[in-house]
Amino acid sequence: MIEAVSPIVVREKALRIDSAGPGLWRGGLGQTFRFEVRTPHPFVVNTMSDQIRDEPYGLMGGGAGERAAYTILDGGALPQPKAMVTVPPGGEVRMVLPGGGGYGDPRRRPPALVREDVDNGLVSAARAREDYAVTVERRDGGWEVNEPETVRLRSGAGPEEPEA
Repeated sequence: MIEAVSPIVVREKALRIDSAGPGLWRGGLGQTFRFEVRTPHPFVVNTMSDQIRDEPYGLMGGGAGERAAYTILDGGALPQPKAMVTVPPGGEVRMVLPGGGGYGDPRRRPPALVREDVDNGLVSAARAREDYAVTVERRDGGWEVNEPETVRLRSGAGPEEPEA
């Protein structure tokens, strides 16, 4: 629809893994949106996002979402959160939209839901461990929670040291 009513061609539209603020209720994921101007004339892009400078905050112990960024490819990052920028004909714009802040303590998110987030490509296994204190491992083509390690992490004992 965007391409039908605007003089642009969408080159990429994807969710940003690990962009959501961690929480008992995880924030929403941000997106990457890249488009090319398809007019013989310059095109004005209006960015209206304070989340370039400030992270979308979490509430009640939830973590912040990832910040936004706007760049004109081969032209650098936009100088300020609210700007009207002229893009040359054939130029490309990359908008990295912010993730939403999380709500509640991430360590209270059920491990099964964290595993689901990893399985669905929303949260990486590394961030599951770092943000949620849940260890997920690849087994038989899918992800499974390592229950003993998760209990250890969530109890504050930390991971077991590897044997020498």
